[in-house]
Amino acid sequence: MQSNITTTVFEEIQYCLYQEVCKAQRSITLIHSCFFDNAIYQLIANKAEQGVQVEIIFFSKAAPDFQKFSNFSKFQIKIQHYSHPSLQEWFLKYPLWIIDSHIIIVPVALHKEAQLQGWDFCTISSENVALSFYFLNELKKILQSTYFQKSSYSEVVDFSKIHKRLELLKNAILLEAEIEEIETHLERLFQMLPSAALEQFSEFNQLAHIYEKKMVSQELPYIIALIDSYQKQQKAIVPHANIETTIYDLQLKVLEMIINALELDKAELQKKFLDFHVQHNRELGDLNLKILEKRQQLKKAEAEKKRIFWESQQKELYLWDFEKAWEEYQNAKKEYEQYRYGYALSQQDIPQELDEEQQKQLKLLFRQASKLCHPDVVSPEYRSIAEMMFKELSYAYERNNLDKVKAIYLELQNQLALSQTQPWSAEVQFLKKELDKRSLYVERLYIEIKEILYSETYRLIQVLDDWDAYFKQKKLQLQQILAELEKEHGKYEPQLNY
Repeated sequence: MQSNITTTVFEEIQYCLYQEVCKAQRSITLIHSCFFDNAIYQLIANKAEQGVQVEIIFFSKAAPDFQKFSNFSKFQIKIQHYSHPSLQEWFLKYPLWIIDSHIIIVPVALHKEAQLQGWDFCTISSENVALSFYFLNELKKILQSTYFQKSSYSEVVDFSKIHKRLELLKNAILLEAEIEEIETHLERLFQMLPSAALEQFSEFNQLAHIYEKKMVSQELPYIIALIDSYQKQQKAIVPHANIETTIYDLQLKVLEMIINALELDKAELQKKFLDFHVQHNRELGDLNLKILEKRQQLKKAEAEKKRIFWESQQKELYLWDFEKAWEEYQNAKKEYEQYRYGYALSQQDIPQELDEEQQKQLKLLFRQASKLCHPDVVSPEYRSIAEMMFKELSYAYERNNLDKVKAIYLELQNQLALSQTQPWSAEVQFLKKELDKRSLYVERLYIEIKEILYSETYRLIQVLDDWDAYFKQKKLQLQQILAELEKEHGKYEPQLNY
């Protein structure tokens, strides 16, 4: 069973990106909307000097300040700049790097602060040639269908405006407009056409020859034929009905990769938490239970003592002391009952023990199965089933239930019931809705993971080199606390049961 290796980095992101760029041997492609760390750009220049092919694609309203990196030109680094509001916004939030056609890097900037200062996290997918090819191929379709390119520094023209002007020209001819009006349309067409268009498409070159000399009515059918020929070529470039579907398809695939990585990270963290709590309960559970029980008994004895004192004195001040002590007893009793209940449940739900090879197999199967049944990548009619299966899968994974995870994976493979969505055949509005939904889900996953990373338990786990030594020391401390509580409780006379 082959699989790519996907990881997520939440700390020291710049350093991690620097290390990934260092691995480049053949090619580097960067697609984004702004310049970032100068050290990485210097490294890229060094890689280009060593013979690595480098291509940088910018999507931004204003052209980047390439003079800051004037040494790029001598290393034949290909830099292209395109103006596209939708892609500019997208690649500002989700830049896309591809190294040696098998490493995909998405540094994610969910918030404006991150876009200015760095990234919130980074997803890295290795050994993924197919997906790398898909990303580059889809982006190529978008660029071929939307822009003219003159050189490394692209001469950008939005095709949609040219298409509209060609339609106006064609309609003017079909409606038998005056020659002067047709010449005006041609003049406006060539005002917006870059010189690269004449080199890239022979139809424009031939239209230019007609425009330069005195136009005659006999040439009008030929102009329509040239327009039809050009439009036919454009339709052949992209198989989708609308270029928007290509853009949304690319963006959905990026989000799918990020979601799979974040889901795996979240499951790994929850699994680590569970392993820690299982050992905690095994080593310290009985002691904690005895301490809470003894504390409850002590609070009850203290409350009883104050009740007796109040009854003997009959003063309101002592009544208040008794009521406060009784409340403390009730709280201690509640804490004891809750812990006893949770501890009993945990004893019935202990994860299985797996060796190193089984752990690798479990992780691989979980990754493959989660891609097949994740609620955000299946068809809408199967979403409720997917949610149920994904919860079942996550529960089995956290408890090291290899057989259950394997059974779910085989079931998903065999029945193929949870058909994954095919965005390229869907309506644009549906794709847009899916994109918004998945973007929000990425943000939610990020928040949930950060909450785990910043929790006291996780910070404790991170600093512990030896769990056994930690629990051994903790057990000694708890035994001392229990002894002190028993000594304190022994001072009181046996109290009535309530």
